[in-house]
Amino acid sequence: MTTYFITGGYGFLGQFIVQAVHEYESQAQLRVLVRTQRKTFLDLNELERVTWVRGELTRPASFIEHLKSVDTVIHNAALVSFSPARRQEIFEANVIGTRNLAQAALEAGCKNFIFISSISAVEFRPPQITDETFFPDLETKQKYDMYGYTKRLSEIELQAMKDRMRIIILNPSVILGPGSERVEAVINLARKFPILPMMDYTNAFVDVRDVARAVTLALTKGRSGERYLVSTHNVSMLEFTRLIVKALGKKTPVFRLPPLGLKLADSFVALLDVLRLNPGIRHPSQMNIDKPCSYEKIKTEMGWEPKFTLTQSIADSVHRTQSPPV
Repeated sequence: MTTYFITGGYGFLGQFIVQAVHEYESQAQLRVLVRTQRKTFLDLNELERVTWVRGELTRPASFIEHLKSVDTVIHNAALVSFSPARRQEIFEANVIGTRNLAQAALEAGCKNFIFISSISAVEFRPPQITDETFFPDLETKQKYDMYGYTKRLSEIELQAMKDRMRIIILNPSVILGPGSERVEAVINLARKFPILPMMDYTNAFVDVRDVARAVTLALTKGRSGERYLVSTHNVSMLEFTRLIVKALGKKTPVFRLPPLGLKLADSFVALLDVLRLNPGIRHPSQMNIDKPCSYEKIKTEMGWEPKFTLTQSIADSVHRTQSPPV
């Protein structure tokens, strides 16, 4: 009987990972690390064979006993923030936490460690299509994108363990699907404003259920120490926003944000930084770069292909209804 240890099970992606692993192996035992127990979008608290472990990755003593007899760790928990004021907190949660978990898993004799990294841990070089070989400059990342820096740093530390424990790294792009906070944010804007100015750069998207399926494939497939981009749809943010507006049944005009508007938005965020009031808003100029991604590697090596179209993902995100099981 296989035993899994999953972190971040109450998060948007984490819920679907727990559900997918639970369905993947009917006799498996799942131990899910959470900080506080709460109701989930997928009602995971109703699942059998799941033990909820209260603990903190920055405090190994709170979880280390629960790694005994665990075959596979799926590490999804992370602090996602772009607030300059939380730099140290982000580092401790993402780097120290991952380091603690990986070392404890190694000492407990775990065979597999699947790390959910991020598209923020890669570099973009438009007009090239981004793949797993695009590594960012760590010094630049540390200065402008602490979250991406911590994810890449954890990747490097985990890859150093690849000969002692099977390490698989997954880098999802922007995740959509039922319960997506990103889509909800656009929905709220569409409902409040008569027009929607939007930056016109290409972004990469993937459905949360397709990412969860990539995790189950990674349980047995993939090469140790390798990372795999999990992405599907390369589409402009203008088109993406228009699809959301259409799914809402609205006719809100969506137009390209002019250069002056971009500069003003940048200045506003910079002012928030100076006043230490930035809640985690990224500088628009840092986001305004094409980010097309390739999923050729995970397709070739794991047989993963997306099942959900962008239209379907957006529709399910808007209506918060779950499609038939994947």
